[in-house]
Amino acid sequence: MTINKSSINVNELFTKAKNYSNSNDLDKALLIYDEIISIKPNFVDAFLNRGVILCKLMRFLEGLKDFDLVIKLKPNYVTAFNNRGNALTELGRFDEAIESYDQAIKIDPNYADALTNIAIIKLLLGEYKEGWKLFEWRWKGPQKKDYRDFKKPLWLGSESIQDKTILVSAEQGLGDFIQFYRYCELLEKLGAKILLETPKEFFHLIKSQNKKNNIIKKGKPLPKFDFYCPIMSLPLAFKTTLKSIPLSVPYIKSNPDRSELWKLKLGPKKNLRIGIAWSGAKNYGTDNIRSLRLEQFASLFDLPFNFYSLHKEVRNIDKNFLSQSKNIYDYHKEIEDFSDTAALIIEMDIVISVDTSVAHLTGALDKPLWILLPYVADYRWMIDRIDSPWYSSATLFRQKEINNWDSVILSILRSLRTYI
Repeated sequence: MTINKSSINVNELFTKAKNYSNSNDLDKALLIYDEIISIKPNFVDAFLNRGVILCKLMRFLEGLKDFDLVIKLKPNYVTAFNNRGNALTELGRFDEAIESYDQAIKIDPNYADALTNIAIIKLLLGEYKEGWKLFEWRWKGPQKKDYRDFKKPLWLGSESIQDKTILVSAEQGLGDFIQFYRYCELLEKLGAKILLETPKEFFHLIKSQNKKNNIIKKGKPLPKFDFYCPIMSLPLAFKTTLKSIPLSVPYIKSNPDRSELWKLKLGPKKNLRIGIAWSGAKNYGTDNIRSLRLEQFASLFDLPFNFYSLHKEVRNIDKNFLSQSKNIYDYHKEIEDFSDTAALIIEMDIVISVDTSVAHLTGALDKPLWILLPYVADYRWMIDRIDSPWYSSATLFRQKEINNWDSVILSILRSLRTYI
């Protein structure tokens, strides 16, 4: 039977595709966009959205073709130039990506998304002076919804804060909080009184070790303060370069009571202890790029070591493999918050983790850390390095091809075998 395409409501299909995309049912969304384009070959937003879906599926070259088609059909479409830059970034073509972002900025000089994305590339390449400055555009772009007007002056390093109270406000992810928590010590040296807003997951851990500062759980009422600085603006305030990253470690310590509890729980050590974290938060924008399934680690578990899950929550897709594994100790039901996670990490000889908060916490605790990274990693891990300027205990294992974790796992397997 021949379908009369003229009778199909393209706008209804477009809405349906967007709904599938919003619910992360990407394959269904892609099929509908293909159908829409077959009916209406010049539907600009269908090409744009299909390109976004293809990039989420890590089919970046195909996504790039769609963005190029959009720009051909609509040469001043800033969103298309921005998305094109994103695809080029994931392909490691950074100069071309910046050119694409620059095109978006020529059309709209205040296009914050493109300016923020240039910042991320600059930071990825270690060009910190310009990168941290441009990163302030995040509040007018990607993080606009999270912006809070504290009705107090923003401190970015210019004013004296001797004997002044400064609010360090939490933002973005848990790993971000851990990475930049190190700057509180520098604020103390300037004579400031610190009011530290802390994610609830870290409240007890930070409170137990930080007796100098006023620790407030995020979401609770704030006492009076004189200045504020979002925690990820502190590198800008301190004019951080690659050579001046604060590297005093460990700058987080485990709660002694929790450490004793977990030491007793694990008992005497018989073999090398390996902590593992194979996935991050599902709601993270590029989680599909950084996270693995536990089953992908299977070859490691044949080694004569003891493996310990460091997850508080386990995804449904991993529960069956975890429950059937004889060489993985799982305590996720007993982990209350990061006080327990930190104490568990302290008992490990090595932690193997994807790019998530567990990796940052391990680095902050100065425990040996092996991180699995995608082809183009988050800006803080830079490019082509096997070490980290942020965590001296870290070794980086990078993908050599997009979405190919096999070689990464093989490299880790070979490295672990040297401990036999």
